[in-house]
Amino acid sequence: MRFQTFFIAVFLLILCSGYLQSANRAPADSPEDFVRSLYREHLSEYDKAYWFDNEKKLSKYFDSNLTALFLRDEECKEKTQGICNLDFDPIIDAQDFDNKYPVSLDVKRLNSKYQTRCKVIFSNITKRTLIYELRQTKRGWRISDIVYSNGQSLKKLLSKKPDLK
Repeated sequence: MRFQTFFIAVFLLILCSGYLQSANRAPADSPEDFVRSLYREHLSEYDKAYWFDNEKKLSKYFDSNLTALFLRDEECKEKTQGICNLDFDPIIDAQDFDNKYPVSLDVKRLNSKYQTRCKVIFSNITKRTLIYELRQTKRGWRISDIVYSNGQSLKKLLSKKPDLK
């Protein structure tokens, strides 16, 4: 009887250990799945919550540098009661999202020698193309930058000193 109890306890310990490890990992294993999970979560909460001021939510998808830049921009907005550097939703590359249209999301990995990139073609009334620059961290994939079809970089945009007139 003790022998069975011991094995049951060891089995439960292994099971719980695996669960805790998977809970600490990023939401997806591949960069493409990671980007898809970002869109799934972001669009499902679009009407309910603004999360570019939420460090926990940001750090789930963005690296520490980009998370800090988002939070700095939010602090600026609070101080000035206005727009600082970010005046659009960087995930959908627009100020508004019209959820009455079906979401069309095409994610393809573009590997280079030095970085992993995902090209995302996203339909929100009009078609938009974004390049997500990703890096592997201890916590899984994280976005280090987004480059928009006009060549604008999210990191450069958020790094600018806001024009506080």
